[in-house]
Amino acid sequence: MLARLGPSQPAQSADVIARTMGALALITLAVIHVVDLPGTLGPTPLVGIGYLGIVVAALGVGGVLIARSHWLVWAAGGAVAVMAMGGYVLTRALPGGFLGDHGDVGNWRCPLGIAALSVETLIILLVVLAAYHRRPDRSASDDVNSSWFLSVLVERSRSAAAASHAAGRREDQVANTRHDRAGGKSAGPRRGSQAKLRARERIAAERAARKRAEARRRFLAAIGAVAAVLAVVVTLVAVKLTSAPARLVASESPAPSVVIRQVTAVPAAVLARMSPGQAITPLQAVKTSGPPLSIGGKPAIVFVSEESCPFCAAERWSLAVALSRFGTWSHLGSTTSSATDVYPNTATLSFRTAVYRSTELTLRTTELADNAGRPLQAQTQLDTRLIDAFDVPPYVNSADQSGAVPFLDIANRYILAGAQYNPQVLAGLSAAQIADQLSNPASPVASAIDGSAQVIITAIDQVLHDKTSPPLATGVSGG
Repeated sequence: MLARLGPSQPAQSADVIARTMGALALITLAVIHVVDLPGTLGPTPLVGIGYLGIVVAALGVGGVLIARSHWLVWAAGGAVAVMAMGGYVLTRALPGGFLGDHGDVGNWRCPLGIAALSVETLIILLVVLAAYHRRPDRSASDDVNSSWFLSVLVERSRSAAAASHAAGRREDQVANTRHDRAGGKSAGPRRGSQAKLRARERIAAERAARKRAEARRRFLAAIGAVAAVLAVVVTLVAVKLTSAPARLVASESPAPSVVIRQVTAVPAAVLARMSPGQAITPLQAVKTSGPPLSIGGKPAIVFVSEESCPFCAAERWSLAVALSRFGTWSHLGSTTSSATDVYPNTATLSFRTAVYRSTELTLRTTELADNAGRPLQAQTQLDTRLIDAFDVPPYVNSADQSGAVPFLDIANRYILAGAQYNPQVLAGLSAAQIADQLSNPASPVASAIDGSAQVIITAIDQVLHDKTSPPLATGVSGG
């Protein structure tokens, strides 16, 4: 009898429902990451590798969960959800980004991200419920004991009924032999025993029907919950796939006075302490002979860039600091690089309306595009001539890099095609935060910006001292 006892039908149904919901949720989580995967494989390969890991793990655990129920499988499903949720939070909460992903800092309203968070929360809740139902429970043993007791009681009732029936038959036989003397009366205990047995069977059937109805209600409720979650997820994914890319809006504003003051007043002692290391790209000395480039009787500096370019964003800081040693700035702007390029939203200065005055130098700047990538200022004939002559090999590494920005020409004596340092050092920082670190020699920001500025200052000093065949200065390469 005891060998026949097992988990009740509602308990079995609840386990099947939970496993089905968990598997569907894990598969949905994998689909969401597959949809968002292509955008992570280029600029942020580590994030892409993490996505692939989540997809493989979610599909694997979901498949095992369909096949069997085990606490290790549930734990693995919870771990996948927690890791995916943790990655989402870290890429948005850390000021410097996470695993090289800087574009999602503060991007809490991503439709696919919200969908993934919903599914991950559902998975974690299912894991908690599974753990709750697997805990040691006295009520379960009480149910088994009650079932055993009722079974014994029913067996005894049946035995008593059988004995009563046999006794009744014997009494009937005796009664028949005494009918004439006893006036035809006979005993009827069998009828009472049978009525009690039928009553017990009817109660047991009603209880079983109630349990089946309760299991059916739970199943329908679970299916409804899964359908609701999946509907929300499918809607968010559809919005992500069908919506047109948001129109980028250019933004540029006057730089705050405190930022201008900190940029243009970096102490000479701080700049003197900076020694360019391997992280600073050297300027290239021009190999051809000829007079230095001059405008208005003064050595000319030409800078061509785009506000959308993160490498231009990095180089503007160094150029502004360096030129402050030889003149004064006014009308400097403040902007950020493109939100869709590498190192997105890098804070920087803008030269589109800037005015530079110096008794020693002439500056010409051109901002070819705003930070939304739309044309801004036309390239001048001087820009074109210099780029065609010097923004090519051997001043750039290969022919496919020719014509790229930023481009800096210091009086046709020194050339820079590209940024002097990696914009990564500025990731997640505002213009105010960057400017505030420029006078701190221990800061990585100051090391990059001030170190690059010192290289430019050295090159300009070489030009101003009329060294037509300039020796290789610190941070200046002849090759």
